[in-house]
Amino acid sequence: MIKINFSFPVIRHDQMGIAKAFGIGEGNEKATFRWNHVLNDRLLSNTSLIFSTTIIKLFTPPSTTGDLNITSDIRDYNIKT
Repeated sequence: MIKINFSFPVIRHDQMGIAKAFGIGEGNEKATFRWNHVLNDRLLSNTSLIFSTTIIKLFTPPSTTGDLNITSDIRDYNIKT
C-alpha cells in the first residue's frame, strides 16, 4: 500500500497593511510530500520531503525620508526517513 500526501504552500502576509505603515514585512511558505509504504505486516517505511521558507523585510515606511531596505530569506529543505 502506498499513500502520498501533499500540502499546498501556505503563504501568510499582512492583510490589513499595518506592518507596511511601520516598515516591517513578513511571509512564509511550506510544502510537504509524504510517502508511506507498507513492506509487510510487521514493517513499514515513512519518507517525508519538507520545504519551508521565511521572509522578513525591514524598510523605510512611506511617510518617512531615507532609504532602508533589509531582507532576510531563510530556506529549509529536509528529508526524513
